[in-house]
Amino acid sequence: MKILSILFLCACPLFILTAQVEHIALNHNVSSSGGQIQVKDENGANFGSLEPDFTGSGGFMAVTDGNGSQFFFVEGNFIDNRGRVRISGNSLTEFRAHETGDDAVLLPADAVNSTEIMNEAGVGSDAIAASITLSSSNQTLASRTITAPSDGYVLVLASSEVIIDKTSSNLVFATGGISTNGTSLGSAQDKSVGVSGTAADAGYYFTHGSQAVYSIDAGEVATYYYLMNAQTAGGTIDVFERHISVLFIPTSYGSVIEGIQSEDGTSALAPGGEVNAKAYSEEAMIASEERAASILANQERIQQELDAMKAELDKIKSEGDPNPEPK
Repeated sequence: MKILSILFLCACPLFILTAQVEHIALNHNVSSSGGQIQVKDENGANFGSLEPDFTGSGGFMAVTDGNGSQFFFVEGNFIDNRGRVRISGNSLTEFRAHETGDDAVLLPADAVNSTEIMNEAGVGSDAIAASITLSSSNQTLASRTITAPSDGYVLVLASSEVIIDKTSSNLVFATGGISTNGTSLGSAQDKSVGVSGTAADAGYYFTHGSQAVYSIDAGEVATYYYLMNAQTAGGTIDVFERHISVLFIPTSYGSVIEGIQSEDGTSALAPGGEVNAKAYSEEAMIASEERAASILANQERIQQELDAMKAELDKIKSEGDPNPEPK
């Protein structure tokens, strides 16, 4: 009997009872809000859950990161029975279904790169140092072509150094501006610099500039020209340092008028051919004041947006976990 007993024990398999780790937990009525499913890792730590939204109807789903912190959640009822999605960590991103437009998405500062924006503002330019001697016909000082990624506007800026060599008692002046056809100047682009016939025979130096805004369609390829002609009966005119810059802008923040006129509608040349210095000084003053006001307004707008973004992020962080895990 002893021998048989030993053989029986040796023939039986050895069973060792071990504690089982729960990988999926079903909670039937969490805080009287309904059922909950928790998914756990190999050690029993929770890394995801699906449950009703504690704030009302709709569902709630959350996922934790490697540190055990909730980094991603979908809340089915955030405001007005509309949901939101939040991703948090070193930065915070949130999508809000109850909002529209810009308020519907919250992104970290500097989160979007220029290559990720289809219609970001873009520039083209040309600069020519060599001189050109003007004649009575329009001549191209510089040009640049731009292809628009979307509907928008094109800001064209042009400038040059004009040297007038006055040799007689006749008026000498040059007229230039921006053109879209390469042959003629519009009435708002015939800007002149010149020397009166009564001025002493000598060399005179001027800086000539012009600008204009044009609408443009998506995919349109447009070329802009800096043209200039001269009335040289009283001398010769040479142009140096010819520049043109073309900037695509996708959005307007005010009314856009194609073409520029002076405040009173008068030409830069007064009746009789004398240079209207008063008109030039007034235009320069107006431009300077507008530039300063524009810079200040833009700085204030940027600061307001940054303050609003910071307040919104602080508010989101203060809300904490909308559906804390049951203990």
